[in-house]
Amino acid sequence: RAIHRASAEAAEPFVAVNCGALVETLLESEMFGHQRGAFTGAVATRRGKVALAGDGTLFLDEIGELSPGMQGKLLRLLEAREFSPVGSTKTLISNARFVAATNADLEARVADGSFREDLFYRLNVVTIALPALRQRREDVPALVAHLLRRINRDIHRGIRHVSADAMEALAAAPWPGNVRQLENVLTKAVVMAQGEVLALSDLPAELNHEGEVEPAPADDGLSLREVERRHIGQVLEATGWHKGRACEILGISRPRLDRRIKEYALRR
Repeated sequence: RAIHRASAEAAEPFVAVNCGALVETLLESEMFGHQRGAFTGAVATRRGKVALAGDGTLFLDEIGELSPGMQGKLLRLLEAREFSPVGSTKTLISNARFVAATNADLEARVADGSFREDLFYRLNVVTIALPALRQRREDVPALVAHLLRRINRDIHRGIRHVSADAMEALAAAPWPGNVRQLENVLTKAVVMAQGEVLALSDLPAELNHEGEVEPAPADDGLSLREVERRHIGQVLEATGWHKGRACEILGISRPRLDRRIKEYALRR
């Protein structure tokens, strides 16, 4: 987005595609669009991400997850600037800027044959290597502030401050999952926090150095199932019953969440 905003085409669209989040059967349609009747469920003609980007920027996130078939179609698009919607014989032209990102070692994937060498070199014109979060710990406070604003907005909470010891723990963590892991940890903490301050005790045990979790008092009457039921219920309430967001916070799949909702008879 920073590259797009700094360009002469800043007023043009910025369109992002997460290549790892779409199933293979939908990715081509998502990218190039489709004609009405091109496949089951195609009840109307739809423009794809490439067309929507126009003269702006198309951002391909998780580019390393593209299937071999889509890699070939993307190579043709990059080389000839041409593409065709699914079910159409018409050839369209793209004038978009292409920016790709990945946390995979594409050179290693080229070596093992899972990523096309010609596509790699076509993409690898200007490369920006972003250091791991653990190598730029001074960025953590600014990232935490930014992410908290977004999390508060998304799940309707009002966490305004992070305690000094909590921020120290966040800055010292190794973050193997980088910014996405930081956002996931913050989201869980915000859901469970009380008041307007995110405290050290709201963070996961591996960050707050509490060590082993103390067993619950024997007379509290809570089974493990009841603890899980309450936790899932709290997350669903905090997200306004947005199941996709709840799955991210809970770290479970949508089918599993649906099974738990039915099993525990949870209601809005």
